[in-house]
Amino acid sequence: MSELEEVLKKVENKLILSRKVYAALTYQVWIVIMAGYYLLIGVIESNYFVYTAIYWVIGFIIYFIISGMIIKRIKSLWGNSKSSRKHIIGISLSWIIASVIGWFAVPNCLLSAGLEYFQALAIGLLSFISLANLGMIISVKISYHKFEPEMYPGTLIPALSIPLILYVDVNPMYYAGMAVVVGYGLTVVLYLYNTFKYSG
Repeated sequence: MSELEEVLKKVENKLILSRKVYAALTYQVWIVIMAGYYLLIGVIESNYFVYTAIYWVIGFIIYFIISGMIIKRIKSLWGNSKSSRKHIIGISLSWIIASVIGWFAVPNCLLSAGLEYFQALAIGLLSFISLANLGMIISVKISYHKFEPEMYPGTLIPALSIPLILYVDVNPMYYAGMAVVVGYGLTVVLYLYNTFKYSG
């Protein structure tokens, strides 16, 4: 391998590593926001839907602020490329669309069908997370022309947990939250583990 090829390979690895660390950080931010949500619903006694809506609006704001800070730190590596802009837009649209479906459309339909309140809310939460992550997977594919397997647990585990909500003995919202934490936790672990391949 020529010296130029070696330099280009190191630059490419640095770009991939920075993107994986960024992704791991954003998933970890969501784990923290999710944990904060459970601290909230553990102490409120009524109007869960109202408090949930308010909390997640604030959660979105915090998430995008922190994500913006992370992007600024690594923008010198990414550059202001068309792919990175497309990726950011795709992520934003994914979360906005998923929040409308997961927090409003799904729970309202399930409540109209006679499902118990917390079951409907839990399925809404899992739908929200699953759809948002599916949107991000598609966004990565469109922006960078490849799939990232690290993202799969954050999508599949919440999605596969949806039918189990009808059979759990504990509060369905707690079960749903732990499903998200497990999926996101595995995603963070996979991202950080795979950075070792590009850190040389």
